[in-house]
Amino acid sequence: LHFEHDYSAMQRIQAWSVAKNVALANPLVGAGFDFAGAQNPSRWVDYADFLGPWHNTPRAAHSIYFQILGQHGFVGLILFMMLLLGTFFRLRHLGRLERQQDVAWIGRYAKAIQFALIPYMISGAFLSLAYFDLFYACAAFSTVLYREATALAPDKVAALARWPRGPISRVQRDALGRPISMDQEADDTGRRDAADGLASRSKS
Repeated sequence: LHFEHDYSAMQRIQAWSVAKNVALANPLVGAGFDFAGAQNPSRWVDYADFLGPWHNTPRAAHSIYFQILGQHGFVGLILFMMLLLGTFFRLRHLGRLERQQDVAWIGRYAKAIQFALIPYMISGAFLSLAYFDLFYACAAFSTVLYREATALAPDKVAALARWPRGPISRVQRDALGRPISMDQEADDTGRRDAADGLASRSKS
C-alpha cells in the first residue's frame, strides 16, 4: 500500500503543508495558538498545498515541530528546538557523572530523563504534543540537576564543560572518575616499567 492511498497519512502531510505555508507567510510570529480551530475553515484550507477526496477541514498539525512552526513561526521553532536539544545534551553531559560516588545519583537521574526525551522527540514527529507537560518537566529537572551538580562537584562539572571532541586525556578521565581503556592502561604500564628499568640500571 502506497502512502498516497492512505488518507490518514495524506491528511497529516496536508496539515504539515498548511503549517509550512503559514510560517512562510508569517515567519516571525506564525498564526497563533488557535489557527487550526479558527471559525473560518476556508482560511486553513487556503494554505494547503493540495486538497484530497476527504472532507478538507482544519486539523491538528500532528507533529510537535510543525505545530510550533505554524503557530509561532520560524523564530518560535528555533527557540523550541534550542530548549529541546539544549535539555537533551545537558542531560547527556550530566549522565557522565554516573561513576562519581558523591554525585552518582545525578548521573543516573540525568540518564533516565534523557532516555525519557527520546520517545517524545521521535513520536512527537507525528503527534501534536508541543505543550505536553512531561517535556517541560524534563527541562526543569535538567536545570535542577545541573544546579545540584555545580554545588556538589563543581570540578567535575567543569571537566564536563571541557570535554574534548577528540581523544580524552588521562587527567580529564581521572577528574571524571572514568577508567581509561585497557590499551591505554597497558601503554602507561609499559612506560612506567621502562622508566623503572632505566632508573635501576642508572643506579647500578
